[in-house]
Amino acid sequence: MGGLSLGGQILLEILSRKNDICDCAIIESALAIPMKATYKMIRPAFSMSYGLISKKWFSQMQFKSLKIREDLFSEYYRDTCKISKEDMIAFMEANSKYEIKDSLSSTKSKVLVVVGDKERAIMKKSASIIHKKINGSRIKVLPNYYHGDFSINNPQQYVMAINELIANRNRNLKSKSFDNTKTKSENEQRQLEERNRTNTKFLDER
Repeated sequence: MGGLSLGGQILLEILSRKNDICDCAIIESALAIPMKATYKMIRPAFSMSYGLISKKWFSQMQFKSLKIREDLFSEYYRDTCKISKEDMIAFMEANSKYEIKDSLSSTKSKVLVVVGDKERAIMKKSASIIHKKINGSRIKVLPNYYHGDFSINNPQQYVMAINELIANRNRNLKSKSFDNTKTKSENEQRQLEERNRTNTKFLDER
C-alpha cells in the first residue's frame, strides 16, 4: 500500500487500526505534526477563494507551485473542479490536525518513509517522527525532490522502490524460515543424541 500527503495520513491511520492489513507500505510526505494556526484559517480562507478554483488561470498558478509534471495539468484541473467547497475544507482541515496514533508502532508491515529534501522543514520533521514511531521502518530523504515528486513525477523510481521493499521482505522471510528450519534440525539432532546416550547407558547397566 502507498499514500502521498493526505493519502499518507490515511495509510498511517489504517496501519494503526489493523496491524496486519498489508505486507509493505510506502508513506510519502505525510504531515504528522498538527498545525493549529493553519487549521483555524482554512475555512475562512477557502470560503473566500473557492470560486477561483474553477478559473483556469488560477488553477495553472496553483499547479505550477506544486511542481507537478506539466502533462498532468488537464487531469489536475478536471479533478480539482469536481471537489466541492465543503469537501475541500474537510480535506484541508483533516490534513492540518492529524496526529499519529501510538498503536502505529505495532504494525507488522515493512514500511518505507519518504520525503523530499526540498520540502518544508515540518514535512521532514514529520517523516522522522513517523520513522521513529514505526519499529523496523526505513526512511529516505530524496535529494532535490519537492512534495509529491516521487510518486507523481517519477513513477518509475516509485515502482522500483516498491519492488525493492517487497524483495527485502521476502529475503527476510526466507532467512527466518531457514533459521527456524536450522534450529528445528539442531533440536531434533540433540534429542536423538540424548536418546542414544540413554539407550547406551541402559545397555551398559545391563
